Amino acid sequence: MSCDEEPEQLTRKEQFTLHRKKLRKNMVEFVHVLKSEPCIWRLKSNEHRDRLLKERAYKRLTAKMQEFDPTADRWAAIKRVNTIRSSYWAEVRKLDANPTYQPVLWYWKELDFMEESHVPAENYVDNLREFIEVYKSEPALWRVKSRAYRDREVKAAAYERLLAKLREVDPDADTYSVVKKINTIRSPYRKEAQMVKLNPKYKPVLWYYDLLDFLKDSETPEEGEEGEAGEENGDEDLKPAKVPVRKTKAQILNKRKVLREFIQLYESEPTLWKVNSKQYRNRELKAEAYQKLANKLKEIQPDADAYAVVKQINSLRSPYRKEIKKIRANPNYRTTLWYFDLLAFLDNEGEESSEEDQDEDDESESTTPKTRTTERRKRTRCATKKTT
Repeated sequence: MSCDEEPEQLTRKEQFTLHRKKLRKNMVEFVHVLKSEPCIWRLKSNEHRDRLLKERAYKRLTAKMQEFDPTADRWAAIKRVNTIRSSYWAEVRKLDANPTYQPVLWYWKELDFMEESHVPAENYVDNLREFIEVYKSEPALWRVKSRAYRDREVKAAAYERLLAKLREVDPDADTYSVVKKINTIRSPYRKEAQMVKLNPKYKPVLWYYDLLDFLKDSETPEEGEEGEAGEENGDEDLKPAKVPVRKTKAQILNKRKVLREFIQLYESEPTLWKVNSKQYRNRELKAEAYQKLANKLKEIQPDADAYAVVKQINSLRSPYRKEIKKIRANPNYRTTLWYFDLLAFLDNEGEESSEEDQDEDDESESTTPKTRTTERRKRTRCATKKTT
């Protein structure tokens, strides 16, 4: 059937088939243009930070889209790039979880150029297995009831050994990369462990589940770590206490005061949360920012360091993200999170993606029309006015 046939002469099914054929042809050509523009997808290159170079690249991508859709503009090109990247990384994650998985994305083979920013699946299994073995040999990082777990020097040395292993795969990795890696592998494990607990007959599908079997007795926090401290500080390292001490109202108010100031200081350091800024990739600036936050956190945690700051930020952001989801699902929902409004700057900038996904989502927020951000901001404000 010729692509030049008049649509009127075709049945609806034939028109759909022809349209799909043209769309796929345009998509393949679009991917080829994308491949020729590494400034768009080679995220760790200097050219990726060149806005003029990227602007010209998007013009060429837009021109290619307009061959199929004359109304396409820059935003349509950006959306398609994000869709391609999102689909690619979704398949990569499935390959990581199961090396025998066969990608179903029809243009998967056209995206081979993106492999250079990802560890091949066959190497991934061996590398992760070795990483877990080193992690297992460092109980100071996971045996919460041990003294070593509260020894910051021992933990720092353990992180250094894990960092050395991670750098075999990612030369640019730092200690924060190690923390992210640990969280990435533990999160699916916890979900599988919960399924096993609910149904003893359930068979975990996570291929490295048995490798993390040593964690099964470490997932429960130590006695005395619950209550307000557990709710607000998540995994922060607490000094063991033989007798739980009930906090006075003055202590709680003082802690909230410090956390309020902590959040305000966090807002003043966009290098830690503005994912689309150049500062966000400047490790020296981030280290300075973490030190400032650590100094503030020491007012309630005398031994606080950069690791404690990361944990505190995560423990504040996690409930905030949950509240955001509830508000989006139900505009009439009234949040009770006392610091919700203080973290509104995160929504204005676009909720930061998980640290594993930041690279792949790098373009999405910076290139979204301002009107979309403004509308989202108005919706959030309207939903939270009643809470003040």
